[in-house]
Amino acid sequence: MDEFTRPSEEVIKQWQDQLLGKYILEPNEPLDGLTEDEVVRSNTLRQPVQVLPPGAPMIRNLVPGRMNVFIDDNKKTTQVYFG
Repeated sequence: MDEFTRPSEEVIKQWQDQLLGKYILEPNEPLDGLTEDEVVRSNTLRQPVQVLPPGAPMIRNLVPGRMNVFIDDNKKTTQVYFG
């Protein structure tokens, strides 16, 4: 799969199910009271990806295979979509 090919609806749903409500942390970032089940490490995310905290500028070019992950101020995933 390349960045110019949109994944299937099944793959999109799998990523949404895997990420929504989870915290996105860097590979060596401490859990700080979270459990491993509540966390997804950034290095395990599908590429290409942009992780967007509140107020972050969003890349506006359309890349059908790019995963866009929106997180809140606590790094908890609130939205996942492709494009």
